[in-house]
Formats: sequence, structure tokens, C-alpha cells
Amino acid sequence: MCNACQGAGLALEDLRHVPGFIYLATPYSKYAAGLEAAATEASRIAARLMARGFRVLSPIAHSHAVSEAGSLDKMDPDLWAYQDRPLLDAAAAVVVVLMPGWAESAGVRAEIDIARKHRKPIVFLHPEHA
Repeated sequence: MCNACQGAGLALEDLRHVPGFIYLATPYSKYAAGLEAAATEASRIAARLMARGFRVLSPIAHSHAVSEAGSLDKMDPDLWAYQDRPLLDAAAAVVVVLMPGWAESAGVRAEIDIARKHRKPIVFLHPEHA
């Protein structure tokens, strides 16, 4: 495990037996490669974690596809916060993927703050460790 992941306190394996699902927090609008790439990377990481036996929900993977299919505003923070908050509330833990742009993302910061407020386990994970 890398120093950044290890230094965050919890490791991904610490979440292996949490009840329910893991909420995958990833950047979207601040991802330098663009929105489509952000959704693709979030989906890829979610799939890798699922293949390892974790129950994962990626709001970016879900919301990007839904916004494309339904012509919703991808950049409306109020809409997506309203949609994602109940999912975050129901999650057993949060995995923050350290993709480029995660630290600048207001959405990821809000998800971390909410998780901390509700004392949910949080793991900071480099994408290559998923």
C-alpha cells in the first residue's frame, strides 16, 4: 500500500465486511480529462472493486449515464446533491478515490464532510489500488 493510502488511517480491506454498500466519491467537473473521462474512470474503478467482492455505488457513473439519457444538466450541483445525498446517507462507508481533481472538487469535499459528520468510515484510495 502506498504512503498516502496508508497514512489516511483506514485501508480498503478494512471495509471488506461493512454491512451495506460503499459510496465511491470521485471528482467530476474538476477532472482535467473531462466529464466523460471522469465517468468512465469512476465506472472502471467501481467495476474493479466489485470484481474484488466489494458492494459499491458510484454516483458519478450512475448520474452521468442518467444525465446523458435524460438530457439533464450535468453541472447542476443542487440537482446532483439532492439526488446523491440519500445514497450517501444510506452508505456504510465512503471511499474517496484520489483521481486528479479530487482535492479541488466541492462535491467530494462535501461528501467527506457529511461522512465525517455521520462518523462513517472513510478510505482514501489511489485509483491504481482499486
